[in-house]
Amino acid sequence: MAGLIVGLTRGIDKRTVLEHACQLGAFVASHNGATPLLPPELVQEFNKAKGTNMDVR
Repeated sequence: MAGLIVGLTRGIDKRTVLEHACQLGAFVASHNGATPLLPPELVQEFNKAKGTNMDVR
């Protein structure tokens, strides 16, 4: 959900936002706990969408 909100509020294309939000959601759902550490490659893809700078901490 966070990926969706961040992408939409930063004006990223809706299709791109949905693709990245689904990738992030699938990753989180496939791991134990509510906030697993995101792999850098997923974060980098998201950040490339429109110059965003999502922190992985």
